[in-house]
Amino acid sequence: MITDLKAKIRALVGDFGDSSYEVFTYQTSAIFTIAQPNVTAVTAVSLNGVALGSGEYSYDSTTQQITITATLATSDIIQINYTYNCYSDTEISGYTRAALVYLTPYSTCSEEIFYFDGTDIFPEPDSLDEDVIALVASIIINPNYSEKRMSTVLVKYPRGRDKETQIREIIQQSRWGLGTIRVIEWGRLDT
Repeated sequence: MITDLKAKIRALVGDFGDSSYEVFTYQTSAIFTIAQPNVTAVTAVSLNGVALGSGEYSYDSTTQQITITATLATSDIIQINYTYNCYSDTEISGYTRAALVYLTPYSTCSEEIFYFDGTDIFPEPDSLDEDVIALVASIIINPNYSEKRMSTVLVKYPRGRDKETQIREIIQQSRWGLGTIRVIEWGRLDT
């Protein structure tokens, strides 16, 4: 369930993942550190333009280091292709935890108190609550968007509206019957 929620949050903030590569020149150490944060997977490693097999290198996701076990000579060129996200899973979990904090004071129903243990949310939110949690987390990440769309909710608001107001209104307006698709739209703020 938390995997689906993270995917929703990533979709709302446009963190669909991307791919890139880094090139290294071998000197003395066969360990190379990828500079890009939040690498999700190493997709290929090549030595002087020739792809290495999976047994010829290893990747440590904690340190973001590639260790080449193939024979290397000084000045060999190593290219590492990888995929990455803007936000790490740890960051998304933190934003999810923050979103849950907003649900209690702004909610109108006492049964909407959720707890996040780092790997799951209790009680398990239904799809509407999950959408609201994702919307709130996405506002915390980037409050400058003017429209957010989920399967059950479309929210439109003026760019000038502060983060707390956006969150409070989404939570308070999100209580409606099951099976309903709802559009929440606030009037323009004239500046």
